[in-house]
Amino acid sequence: MDSHAKARPVAFALAIVTVFATVFSGCHHTTSETSVNAPPTPSGPPTLKITEKSLGTITGTIIHSMVSPDGRHFACTSERGGKTFVIVDGVEREKEYQFAFDTAAFSPDSKRFVYSAKRGDKWFFVVDGAEEKEYDGVWWQSAFSPDSKHFAYVAIRGGKWLVVLDGVEEKEYDGAGSPEFSPDSKRTVYWAAHGETSFYVIDGVAGKEYTYVSGHIFSPDSRHAAYVATRGDKHRVIVDNAEGKEYDSIEGPVFSPDSQHFAYAAWRDDKWITVVDGVEGKEYNIVSESPVFSPDSRRIAYEVRNRGKYFVVVDNAEAKRHDSVWKPSFSPDSRRFAYEAVRGNKWFYVLDGVEGKEYDLVNIEGELCGDEEGPIFSPDSKHFAYAAWRGEEYFFVLDGVEGKGYNRSITNPAFSPDSKHFAYTARDLKGVVVVVDGIESKGKYDYIIGPFVFDSVNRFHAIARRGNEFFSIDVEIMPGPTPAATPAP
Repeated sequence: MDSHAKARPVAFALAIVTVFATVFSGCHHTTSETSVNAPPTPSGPPTLKITEKSLGTITGTIIHSMVSPDGRHFACTSERGGKTFVIVDGVEREKEYQFAFDTAAFSPDSKRFVYSAKRGDKWFFVVDGAEEKEYDGVWWQSAFSPDSKHFAYVAIRGGKWLVVLDGVEEKEYDGAGSPEFSPDSKRTVYWAAHGETSFYVIDGVAGKEYTYVSGHIFSPDSRHAAYVATRGDKHRVIVDNAEGKEYDSIEGPVFSPDSQHFAYAAWRDDKWITVVDGVEGKEYNIVSESPVFSPDSRRIAYEVRNRGKYFVVVDNAEAKRHDSVWKPSFSPDSRRFAYEAVRGNKWFYVLDGVEGKEYDLVNIEGELCGDEEGPIFSPDSKHFAYAAWRGEEYFFVLDGVEGKGYNRSITNPAFSPDSKHFAYTARDLKGVVVVVDGIESKGKYDYIIGPFVFDSVNRFHAIARRGNEFFSIDVEIMPGPTPAATPAP
């Protein structure tokens, strides 16, 4: 499938930060902040109460940094005096090694931490502070299971590749890919090779060999496994070891959220089709690489190009033609539907069939708002937000209303669990602020690293940096004062 994305400017949002920093014990302080651009409410403008806890100040050059999924823990590597150290939550707690920190990761529950390290000419992983076995090499992608109880990686020894699961070596192969766990953490899969053929090893059992295999997925209920297999110049989908129909190419196999449906895009005789539960759809010049199911699994959408125009097909109905379309998405309740579209050199969103305002750019693959991809619906599906760019300013559009513009970047968009608050970070030339419902924090930071994580309907937290110091920040959304009652005449 050819790419129809246009050139897009890149916002200066940083997910991995290079800084200079040093370690000391934490402290707390609290600020209360009100913005002149806070929207009027019956109780008056709300305020933001921000409590900071120091995670330490780092000496030396920070090479990489990351935040745990729960937004409470911070890790980085520091180089000083020709040595490299790992620092977690401001504490220099690991030995000095030659590091490959791009392999570092927190577990999904944020309680465990792993990275690869080198001593002499040998590589190994350090898991929860304990060194694993040494090998000639380790592959950069390792994996914790979703329940955080298991850890697997690929090692290289004597020219052979093997997967190590919870410290136990599996069979050696001529090649092996990064292991993956099923959603229930009970199953594993990885790619392997014998000579010129490749196959998947599922639950420790090698499958049928093909010229090439790719795109393995487990169903959300973990009961089914699927992938694309190639023999010669023909491709087919394999579901639970059963071979499907042959096509000239296959892209993007996907299970529905309820695991009851399966779809993919296929190419045959210079035409693309979407195949859902084995039933072929209408032929087009191009269809998107991966169809999108709604959260309730009852609806499906995909992008199409036909006769020079792009459009979205949702529930088998063709939407309006545009110069380009991008990223169809459903709301959490599955009732609403949105996608990006292009007319000439302007971008806009189409929400529930209604075209929104045109901009120089709307968010595509997180370029305007960090790691987030595409628009976001509120948890109750009633609100819709996205990032936009016009001239030299970036801003969020919430329910069709533009927020304040910033000249560097906007990141970390998040709705509160009750859908009543919308928060994000914004950067101008002076630094980064927290923004909630249009209210800006008075204090600025150099960076806010990682996402906002809500603890309740009116509290959230994140990791931030100011100067050489890193903080855990807790933000409470405080109701404004109630206006005094007007005396009766």
